[in-house]
Amino acid sequence: MEKSKIRKDAYMVFGYACNQKCICCPCEKDQRLKKVIEIKELQKEIDRMVEIGVTDVTVSGGEPTVYPNFFEVITYLVNKDLNIHILSNSEKFANIEFAKKFVETTRGKNVTVTTTFHSYKELEHEKQNGSKGSFNRSLNGLKFLDENNIQVSLKQCITSYNYKDLKNFIKFLTDNFSARAEIQFWGIDLCGMDEKSARKYFVEFKEIKPYIEEALDYFESINTNRNQLLTLNNLPLCMCDCYYWNYFTLPSNRYYIDYKDQEEHSFSQNFGLPFIACKSCNFAKYCKGTYLSVYDMFGNSVIEKPANENVLLQYKPKYIRYNEKNINKLSFSIYCAIYLTAKGLMIVNKKSNYEVNIRLRFKNIVELINSFDEGIEKEEAEKLLKKFGIENPENTIEDWMLRGIIE
Repeated sequence: MEKSKIRKDAYMVFGYACNQKCICCPCEKDQRLKKVIEIKELQKEIDRMVEIGVTDVTVSGGEPTVYPNFFEVITYLVNKDLNIHILSNSEKFANIEFAKKFVETTRGKNVTVTTTFHSYKELEHEKQNGSKGSFNRSLNGLKFLDENNIQVSLKQCITSYNYKDLKNFIKFLTDNFSARAEIQFWGIDLCGMDEKSARKYFVEFKEIKPYIEEALDYFESINTNRNQLLTLNNLPLCMCDCYYWNYFTLPSNRYYIDYKDQEEHSFSQNFGLPFIACKSCNFAKYCKGTYLSVYDMFGNSVIEKPANENVLLQYKPKYIRYNEKNINKLSFSIYCAIYLTAKGLMIVNKKSNYEVNIRLRFKNIVELINSFDEGIEKEEAEKLLKKFGIENPENTIEDWMLRGIIE
């Protein structure tokens, strides 16, 4: 891979001043009182980033849009052809002149703005961030950016206050934004919280399960022709049926560097799988786990191995002795291996290297395997796939036969 194609991320803070007082803010109070960083120092750091090959800069704080020289720094970044990802509460974009200037400054550049809504309910959102009127300011500002082709990402950290409303949150966003807008659900980072507050806001992953699955089912029902992106971030795979694993962001090989050092080195991540059972989990390579602050506060019990899915690892196709009763029945080839990945069920003919990928709920995977294990008539196999929601089941069965998946 050419060096120019390697993504390298850097994290940049203009200062910690903010126009909100979010209860879950990881920035400590004394950080918020620090003076802003001089623009010349920021420009020097940007030059250093470019020198060592940074491609993407995440701009955060505090609230970056309240920085006195916000547009000067953004202009400096875009002129260096850096991809810019701004983490903002987006209140300032409700000021139409400010928003227009931002659109003009970043036109034609790869810029995204990510904003957290604590709830789709105005009063609940403002209860969390301590800023009266902020709900509509953020909403109107983001809608203006979206309408002017700025990529916006709409984020919600799942807490005890909103986890039952995830479906309504999706409906709220899809009603107000174009299909270009990305929807993000995140685990909650307990960094900086005292134990009392952490217990107040954190909700067990097993409690979230039915509501996130309901929300994702709703999203799929309305997203047939929209091609909208929805992601689950810093949440463990074991909180959902394997059918939904394709929504989870995978562990990344992105290279985070400390641009202030002479030597490049990767930053330690604030999320992962420290639990011993997680590290031995067969699906760990697809799982980002959750924030380390969650483990620190509540221990290893917050995570469980996806026990149902582990059953599949024990499956091996059986040798079939054909007779007049089963000669017309279909079974998995003895050369097949079955794997469960983040993209669904993979069935691979190890002899021919042909493979198929099918995305099913776990209970349907078990029914599929059991049916072909016992041998199934072709027409019954087609009915089974149709029941699972597979389009053109006749063609699917024919394709599997041609690929040597079933025989």
